[in-house]
Amino acid sequence: RVIEAAPPPMRMLSARAALGLVAVSRADADSAEEQYAFLQQYRGMVVPGILRSVDRLLGILSQSMGDDDQAVAHFEDALAFCRKSGYRPELVWTCCDYADCLLAHNVDADRVKAEALWDDSLAIATELGMRPLMERVTARLERVQAQPVVAPAYPDGLTQREMEVLR
Repeated sequence: RVIEAAPPPMRMLSARAALGLVAVSRADADSAEEQYAFLQQYRGMVVPGILRSVDRLLGILSQSMGDDDQAVAHFEDALAFCRKSGYRPELVWTCCDYADCLLAHNVDADRVKAEALWDDSLAIATELGMRPLMERVTARLERVQAQPVVAPAYPDGLTQREMEVLR
């Protein structure tokens, strides 16, 4: 008779984090949601084996699930965690992923913040000699800076609906 033991919690965390990364790479929102639900209990930790912040992973999963506001909150948590702990390699990746998320909003304020995050990412990646990431961030900065800044259609960044209400 075989007795099945539950895997140790840290091994389960690593496995679920890996499954989350697979879900993101496959753009599988359902699987991303499943892994997100499990990983929430490990906020503020680093995943053993793959050495990623759970908060950054939750941000990436949230983005894959289509919840950018939730993703932004997780990326902010990941930045705070990395800065407090001094975990600079993860900080570099968090800045990069967060900037990618912000740029998807296509809002000028988010674009400015994204560029600042990429600048931080590039500076630290250069210090740490992370060449592939340096190339990735440089390419993103060049692409974004080559795009013209679109003037808002309405004053003070108001939406069309807000203008209708004001009128």
